[in-house]
Amino acid sequence: MSIIELPLPQEIVASLPGAANDGAGLVGVSANDSPEKIVEALNEFIGNPPKAGLFKRIDNWNERAMPLGALWGQQLVRKFGWEWALVDFEGDRYVGAFDRQRSMGVLPFDYVFETLEQRETPTILLGFNMIAEGALPKFEGRSYTNIMEGIQHIVEPE
Repeated sequence: MSIIELPLPQEIVASLPGAANDGAGLVGVSANDSPEKIVEALNEFIGNPPKAGLFKRIDNWNERAMPLGALWGQQLVRKFGWEWALVDFEGDRYVGAFDRQRSMGVLPFDYVFETLEQRETPTILLGFNMIAEGALPKFEGRSYTNIMEGIQHIVEPE
C-alpha cells in the first residue's frame, strides 16, 4: 500500500481553529473546555444530532463534519500532542490527526460524515479513552493506521 504524507496547505492549517470553534458552538461547549468534556459532547451530539427544521436539509459535510471533525482533531492535538497531516492513501487524500510517529491517527472529517450519514453509533469517546489509557496495540511507525476502523462497542451504549 502506497502512503505518502504531503505538505498540509496553509489555508487548511489556518482554517482549523475557526472550524473547531464553530464545532464547539454546535455541541454546546467552549473550545477552551477540557478535551475530555469536548469529546464527550461531540460523541453525544453525533449520536443524537438535532433535527433540521421543517423543509430544511442539513448538509452533513459542510455544516457538521467539517466543524465537528476539526473540533475532534484539535482535542487529539491538545491532549496527546498529535499533529494534523495531509496523507495520500493510494491516490485518495485525507486530512487527519496523527501521533508524532505517524503510527496511528484518525480521519475526523470522513469519520464524522460517515457516522452521521449512516446513523451509526459513534465511537469517538471510546477511541479517545482507549488512546488515553494506552489500550491500543502498537502500530508500526509511519503506518498511518486509522484506528477508528477497528474501534467498536462490544455492547451498544444506552
